[in-house]
Amino acid sequence: MSSDSPRTQQQLCHICNKFFTPRSLTEHLQNTHLGTICYFPGSNFSLSKEDDPAMTEALLRANAQLGGGEDPVQDEKPRHWCYWPDCRGVGERRHSYDSAESLRRHLRTKQRDMFKKMSPGAAQRPNRVRPELFQAWSLVNHWKLIRDVRFDCLTVLLNPRHSPEEVGSKSRLFIFDYVQEANTGLDQAVQNVWHLTNNPDTQGNWNNFIARDQWRRENFPVWALNCNFTTTPTLSWDVFHHQHAFLSEILNQLEHQTTVQPNLQPAP
Repeated sequence: MSSDSPRTQQQLCHICNKFFTPRSLTEHLQNTHLGTICYFPGSNFSLSKEDDPAMTEALLRANAQLGGGEDPVQDEKPRHWCYWPDCRGVGERRHSYDSAESLRRHLRTKQRDMFKKMSPGAAQRPNRVRPELFQAWSLVNHWKLIRDVRFDCLTVLLNPRHSPEEVGSKSRLFIFDYVQEANTGLDQAVQNVWHLTNNPDTQGNWNNFIARDQWRRENFPVWALNCNFTTTPTLSWDVFHHQHAFLSEILNQLEHQTTVQPNLQPAP
């Protein structure tokens, strides 16, 4: 093939493995690939494979469930509201557009940006990375974000000025159950990735992760059930916060190792 052939002048989209001219590739990435997990806060919608129209409808439904969408105004043109929490900054809950299509494009852009943020290896993913592995890591990142947000909600309950009696046992148990639900989702997603990537090349990182995560699994319920709101050297909010950060870093290393620099096959 000559150096100036059409194919050599094109660039590959590492998500769908199709070739485009540089300009077409930019447009392609700006208008497609919404991922398989809906990142609208509160949505549990997911797909087995990419389907941008279905994901767009899921985004519109999630937005409507929070009160967004068309809002007819008497004697005026209807406004179309985005209710994506903190869309334009912390505390700025909503903003509107002149048309339904503008709102649709906005929600798709938010979803695409989150997809890129939660799956940073997508743009660098070599052809030989299996799609199911890429999707598995997307699910890990999805649950990791949910877990961290929910765990941070505990800071409200762990304010030293509030005694357990002031907070109330029902509130405490609700928040802890809320965190544990995210922990369970993350544990299942990590287990799926482990089955896809556990081999001699990744064994060191996985052993490190499993050992540290076992401590978290055993001690978090003990701390939660005893409602230990005091800061102690062994069990406290800060200890678990640091453990989460360290475990997340190991997962980031494993994702880079298995998607950006892959040289592996599934473990037998």
